[in-house]
Amino acid sequence: MKRSFLCVLLAGGLLLIGGCLVPLGPSEREGGESARAAAGGLPYHIVVYFPEWGIYAGHNYYYPEHVPFEYITHLNYAFLEIKKVGTNQFQLGIIDSWASLQKAYGTWDQTERMGNIRELKYQRDLRNPNVKLLFSVGGWSRSGYFSEMAYTPEGRASFIQSCIEYLRTYGYDGIDIDWEWPGVYRAPSNSPPGDQGNPVYGTPEEDKRNFTLLLKELRAALDQAGQQDGKHYLLTVAVGAGKDKIDMTEPNVYHQYVDYIGLMTYDFHGGWENVTNHQSPLYPNPNDPSEYRDTYNIDWVVKYFSGQYSVPKEKLVVGLPYYSRGWKGVDPNTGINGLFAQAQGAADTGAWDGHTAPYYQTRAWGQGADGFIRYWDDTAKVPWLYNPSTGYMWTFEDLESITIKANYLKQNGYGGFLIWDITGDYPNVANGEKGAELTKAIYELFGGDSVPSPTPTPSTTPTPSPTPTATPSPTPTPTPTSTPTSTPSPTPTPTVTPTPTPTGTAYPVWDPSQVYVGGDRVYWNGHNWEARWWTKGEEPGTTGEWGVWKDLGPAEGATPSPTPTPTPTPTPTATPTPTSTMTPTPTASPTPTPSGGPAEWQAYTAYAVGDRVSYGGVVYRCLQAHTSLPGWEPPNAPALWQAE
Repeated sequence: MKRSFLCVLLAGGLLLIGGCLVPLGPSEREGGESARAAAGGLPYHIVVYFPEWGIYAGHNYYYPEHVPFEYITHLNYAFLEIKKVGTNQFQLGIIDSWASLQKAYGTWDQTERMGNIRELKYQRDLRNPNVKLLFSVGGWSRSGYFSEMAYTPEGRASFIQSCIEYLRTYGYDGIDIDWEWPGVYRAPSNSPPGDQGNPVYGTPEEDKRNFTLLLKELRAALDQAGQQDGKHYLLTVAVGAGKDKIDMTEPNVYHQYVDYIGLMTYDFHGGWENVTNHQSPLYPNPNDPSEYRDTYNIDWVVKYFSGQYSVPKEKLVVGLPYYSRGWKGVDPNTGINGLFAQAQGAADTGAWDGHTAPYYQTRAWGQGADGFIRYWDDTAKVPWLYNPSTGYMWTFEDLESITIKANYLKQNGYGGFLIWDITGDYPNVANGEKGAELTKAIYELFGGDSVPSPTPTPSTTPTPSPTPTATPSPTPTPTPTSTPTSTPSPTPTPTVTPTPTPTGTAYPVWDPSQVYVGGDRVYWNGHNWEARWWTKGEEPGTTGEWGVWKDLGPAEGATPSPTPTPTPTPTPTATPTPTSTMTPTPTASPTPTPSGGPAEWQAYTAYAVGDRVSYGGVVYRCLQAHTSLPGWEPPNAPALWQAE
């Protein structure tokens, strides 16, 4: 049996641990790692969740080797659970022991790579030692013992001791507490199987107090362990973004004990409601029929934490979904183009569990696949998808909305993104290529250098494995809705305009300043090449057999290409905060230049993929459909424009 100790906070800033008094250091009074000193020196956090079950078929066998460590600062391993081992005695526990500790990676004798937990550390140490690894505890379906554990000093002390043992055993850097939600009762269920619900052991007010006490005592114990181990152990939380859940905790108190606060600013709406809506809008739309219209948006949430509760802005890390939520049976006679419209229920065509679809699936829909049309809400600053013939609607994120949100965070001094989850990025092919289109874009928007894409190892054929634990899936409380009167103007995503090709090949010459994504084909040095994932500036033929470029063979009749001169990528500037007016901005038409060349770039103009503009004497080509705003001048927005 493992020895536990008593951990009690006393007056005067002292911690009683096993009979010894330990002074509280500055990290539990002022917070630890600043969001302005993120791992590797990046000025913002890019925190991704790696789900334990991501290695199974439902997520296309996404292994630790596929994580883009080059473009992230923190990785949360989701999830560990709390096990009750005696009266007022609790410890951390693994949910799926085969996935976490037993799955073989590498060669048969590499025991240091057994299971996801060890393999993630192996890949991190090999590829980017600056990334911080954290154990995320709880989640939607494994929060059942939080309230009881936190109710007594002995319960908290036993759990805290177990956390430190796990960190030391596996060489991880911190603990992420994901209690969903303090003071909010939810009965256990079988959807997903094994869902513990969220029992409230005492009263909601006691949960509120005990949540703060848990963080305070855990912070102090981590600091003591860090002094012994010569490192700073991180403590973070993932918290609800609804006002009812925020007010059931004490952010004004607990923020001093944590390194940052992850805000779950997604799942505001979904298929549990009978009216379609955005799941993660940046701003409210006045036509939104939901009673939570004014608070279910990122702008309100971060201002509530930083204003009402005085949380430092740099400690607020904003949730970003790499997945979509959808509806079916959308009534075309309500709402407009599928938004704020009556629906029959949750969609059933999503790749993850029917009603949720990863970005690697919705990305194709956003380009017109399967009859979908992409629309843009210029008030909420997010897109949506609608297929009028099938009646499906999906609320999702893409490069345009993520660029706007990233610039919003930068302009207003917030801490970065909390991403659920990394397996949703594009591309993600079963037993095939994996990529990081969104993650790399965020990295560059946050000031990261343009670095070569990692060369992956060949994907391992999955070993027959036991049935995984079901994916936890949030199910917020349904909200009343009504039929709206009007909605923002849609902006369908147009088809990419092809570029001229050289004689002897069907594909354009590779351009080092051009962004290519998985499936794009080019000609270079007498051969045709196909991109496996997002890339820019990586010369075909130089990335190796398992690199980004796949050799399609010689192009008949073609001659070798000249060596190009790379074009440096300018750093983007922050996006100005929109005015309080929520009416969609009217779209202007570009004014052609007298010479007949590309028109001058203009703000408040709808640009399609492939459009060409002139700015500052330089011609730029549009990479993503968007409506331009002041501050999005082509040299300042490399995610949207590429110099020719």
